[in-house]
Amino acid sequence: MRKAIIKRFILVMVGAMVFSGILFYTTVSNTMHKNTKEDMRLSLIMLDNSLDYTEPLMNQIKILSTTLDQKQARYTILDAKGDVIADTGTMDIENLENHFEREEVQKALSDGIGYAKRYSTTIKTQMLYTAVTSSKSDYILRIAIPYSGNSEYLFWLLPSIMISITVSALLAVVMADKLTKTITKPLQQIAYIMDNYKEENPELSLPNTPYEELNIITQSAKKMSESVEKYTEEIEFERMVRQEFFSNASHELKTPITSIRGYTEILLSEFTPDEATREEFLKRILTETESMTNLINDILLISRLETRDYEIETTEIRMAMLLQDIIKTLQPIAAKQGVDLQTECKPAIIKANKQHMRELLLNLIGNAIKYNKPNGMVYVTITTIGRDLLIEVKDTGIGIPKESRVRVFERFYRVDKGRSRKVDGTGLGLSIVKHIVNFYGGNITLESKLNVGSTFTVRLPEVKANM
Repeated sequence: MRKAIIKRFILVMVGAMVFSGILFYTTVSNTMHKNTKEDMRLSLIMLDNSLDYTEPLMNQIKILSTTLDQKQARYTILDAKGDVIADTGTMDIENLENHFEREEVQKALSDGIGYAKRYSTTIKTQMLYTAVTSSKSDYILRIAIPYSGNSEYLFWLLPSIMISITVSALLAVVMADKLTKTITKPLQQIAYIMDNYKEENPELSLPNTPYEELNIITQSAKKMSESVEKYTEEIEFERMVRQEFFSNASHELKTPITSIRGYTEILLSEFTPDEATREEFLKRILTETESMTNLINDILLISRLETRDYEIETTEIRMAMLLQDIIKTLQPIAAKQGVDLQTECKPAIIKANKQHMRELLLNLIGNAIKYNKPNGMVYVTITTIGRDLLIEVKDTGIGIPKESRVRVFERFYRVDKGRSRKVDGTGLGLSIVKHIVNFYGGNITLESKLNVGSTFTVRLPEVKANM
């Protein structure tokens, strides 16, 4: 990586210097070209001021041209018609063609000064021409010098450009080396720390760097470490929950299966019980079968609610009618337990699966009855807050210890295992409630105090008033 950065940095620097050299060459060449034209103009003005137009001009310009600072310059004097009057390049002026149509002459006649670049057929070379009108006569003065374009300045500028590029390349190597060290060193530290990452010590302590981009990498690595740690904890927790679930499920199924097997073996044995005993055994087998069926149905319901892999039928449910129906179902159980049921239900309609809502209320109210005290009370309140449905089930029962309140919604979790064995049920009631609430995007809270009672509050979204 370091070599690649240095190589690319040098290439960029050299490329930049080459571009700068070309730009420098072009700028300087244009400036020198402009200065050359200005020098030619000044030479013509000096020549014009030095000439005596009443005397022969040929000898004058030959003498004066040697005093002007223009090497290899050719001076020409033209009349207003473009005919050559005098020329330092030849004595045979009579054979020279008329210059009236020349570009620089036309510009001089119109603007007072004119410039042109072209190939001279007379001396067989590329020339730069400057022409001005005389301030003392009607003549036109012209100067011409050999000119090959900007390339003629390259000979003078090339050494400076090459030295600049060489020095810049050397500086680029030194700077690139130092720069790459400041980048690669933190990366090496990050790589070393991540290579020595240990599961037993998952916290990453990464250094801050002077570069914001590298700090983004370190922050991302820290977040990744935290995510991995959290994910690992979740996997471990799920593994423990799953293990406990299978253990509890097998235990819950084993008890009725053992009973069914025992009764069946007696019925099939040589010992033939009387008709009343046979009927009692068959009733117990039926009861245990129903218990297993309920357990399996509860497990399947939780699984479907978790995976959401089945289609449900939703309908508009009038909560008052549903609550009234459930109270009728549970009233005999409450009376047997000596528990009084009190309800208050505001008119409300929720669009949901009716069996889900029935299971939710049956489990909450059923638990409030089961774990209550003799002569206890259960208060059920259903109301609306905004567009949310609020269900509150409050009892005067035995309460739930603080350390168990977080776990009561886990599958098969029982606060008092001794008491729970005496109470009918699968041990999945509150877990089903929690999964139903989550399925509809709601939430459930629990408040409890030992020997005083518990309050479960469910809040479900998207409800409308019953008109």
